[in-house]
Formats: sequence, structure tokens, C-alpha cells
Amino acid sequence: QGILIETEFKLELEAPAMNEIYKHFGCENIRFVVPYALVIREFLKANGLLSKGKGIVFLDHLGKLMLLTIYKDNSFTTPRRLGVNNKRLIDEISRSQKNYRDLNENEKDIEFLIITNSSEIRQEIIQSGSEKEENVIFIDDAYPALTGLRTGKFSMYYMLPEQFLRVRKLKLLKRQRK
Repeated sequence: QGILIETEFKLELEAPAMNEIYKHFGCENIRFVVPYALVIREFLKANGLLSKGKGIVFLDHLGKLMLLTIYKDNSFTTPRRLGVNNKRLIDEISRSQKNYRDLNENEKDIEFLIITNSSEIRQEIIQSGSEKEENVIFIDDAYPALTGLRTGKFSMYYMLPEQFLRVRKLKLLKRQRK
């Protein structure tokens, strides 16, 4: 049994995942659930970093791990976890870009900007010679997901499928009475 989350597009979260969230925060403390990649996309929009025609490889440095997500217009990939001490970071970025191109055959020639919240990672990428300096952007925000959550305008709520069906039936009954 899943929990339905209403947004501009429908997302479904499985009950075990939602139960895990409830276990940590408690039911009464959760108003809505927003996917990480959606929050980062809002952060990028608010800062004018979403580029038409170019894809974005976003590297979120979170202490001992890093999340890599690719954005293109309104779509995004599932975030991948990478270790910060990953000696093959450049290879991982290249591999992710190649995978994106392979999955989106109509965008074989897409160019990417790399955006990160770690100046060390930015320097590592530039020093490797894999990207030009103007294609690697540093943002000075330790927690861009929290900033995106604050600045984004999310109209989401969740309910059990049974509740959703009950609300739908009530709306139909109201329309029929008119």
C-alpha cells in the first residue's frame, strides 16, 4: 500500500519508506514530503543556474558523501551517492554524463555545466583538465537542499490511497448535485 503525494505531477511513495520517515520524525511533525532532486532543482532555478540547452551535473558535498544528480530543463536523474574520497570522481562524472547521453539519444551532443558546493572538488575537476574553468561553478551554500526547500514554492500534501479515493468520490457527488 503506497502513500499518494499530490503535486503538479503525481509521485507515489511506498508505505515502508513513509513509515521509516514517520519513525524518525513522528506523524504530527511532517506536513509534506519533497523529493531531494526536486528541491535542488528549485535551488538552481532560484539562483538562475538552470541553463536552457545545457545539462547540469550537480555535486552536493555532504561531509563524507556526495550526491551527483543530472538536470536538464525540468527533468532530472536519480541522485547517486559517491564517496568524497573517491579517487575516480572525474571518471564518475564522465560516466554519468555518458549514461545520460545514452539514455537520451536525441541529446547526444548536450554540453554540461558542473555545479558544486565544494571549492576543493571544483579545483580537482579543473586541475584534472576534464572541464574548462568556466564550465565548473562553485556555489557558496553548505546545504543547497535546505535553501531550495525554503525558497521553493511547493504545493504538496500526502494521503493514503483510500483517503484520496474518498475525496474524489465526494467531489464527484458535489458535481452531480449541481
